[in-house]
Amino acid sequence: MKKKVSLAAILVIAAFAVGATAAVAEMLGFNVFELFGKTDERYKEIAPYTILEQNSKVSVTTVKLGTTVASINSAFYDGHSLLVGYAIQNGSLAEEFTPDDALLGNMIKTDDASTIDTISDSEEALVEKWMKAIEGGTPMGIAIYDTYPGDHTVTDDGTDIPPYLEETRTGEDGIEYTIREYKSPLEEALRNLDHLTLNIRLYQSVCYYYFDGTDVYAYRERRELEPMKATVWNNNTQTHTFAGSGQYSGLYYEVTVHASAVYAQLEMSFEGESFPKLPDDDHWYELQLADENGSVLRVTEYDDTQPGHMRFMYEGTGRAPSELTLRIYIGHEGDFDEEAAIREAQPVVLKLQK
Repeated sequence: MKKKVSLAAILVIAAFAVGATAAVAEMLGFNVFELFGKTDERYKEIAPYTILEQNSKVSVTTVKLGTTVASINSAFYDGHSLLVGYAIQNGSLAEEFTPDDALLGNMIKTDDASTIDTISDSEEALVEKWMKAIEGGTPMGIAIYDTYPGDHTVTDDGTDIPPYLEETRTGEDGIEYTIREYKSPLEEALRNLDHLTLNIRLYQSVCYYYFDGTDVYAYRERRELEPMKATVWNNNTQTHTFAGSGQYSGLYYEVTVHASAVYAQLEMSFEGESFPKLPDDDHWYELQLADENGSVLRVTEYDDTQPGHMRFMYEGTGRAPSELTLRIYIGHEGDFDEEAAIREAQPVVLKLQK
């Protein structure tokens, strides 16, 4: 019978509480959107609207990591879109280790640990040493301690908000800063509320990998922590509706666009079941949207499966547009002059609806 090693015994949890010292609170108070805004104009534009009045910090102390602190420290909600910034200080560690008999009894042979992602730049040398040990047939163990958020963001009433994307950067202070975006527009029940109260569950895990000179063995346990929690008020930035019509290759179409500072959704209807047939799968339709400053909105997804209808989703620029211009052209693989295609496309100005 294999012995079970509890995570509490492995990490020796010394304390767990909500709150942090003033010094830690100040560090985690750095606005995540301001940090990302240094290289991303979209985040820079919305950063002033992301300051939170109510949030909490989760703090947990372990023998290996010391004190780890996590917090949702900034967020953007305009009634239709949601973006959340959170920070985790002292959340991960990788170290070399030699397993004892009890741990070896729990480890299972695996093929998934020949490559381990680098936990941080400072631990890259350890991961390289691990890879060389496997290549050279030299026994070695590596332990990874990690504090991380779950995939689900849940409101106080139990509504699960689907994420769209997430990006993490390490600040000069060594803190891991992350922005998590959610699908826009939000589902109907989450739109145009005065505020959202968000919960993102935290977890702490330890993963052991051991190479015995021939095979790799692994063992992992996870502990559930308190959630990061924050109240995000509706900043009442505007979502505008634009509409227009035009013709493409003799086909008449009508367009409606709902656009805010961070997203746009284009709905197109036209005669017939589909746009003019393309030569092959290496060609596609581009529906370019540009605002009054000439800034092009980036397409994030599209759906052309419904007869007589196309839907395109775009990432906003960080500013709510006052005017939108649509250009339709065909993109294709290989040698393609997109600038020329855009110049040749007939612009259609979409009018702001009052």
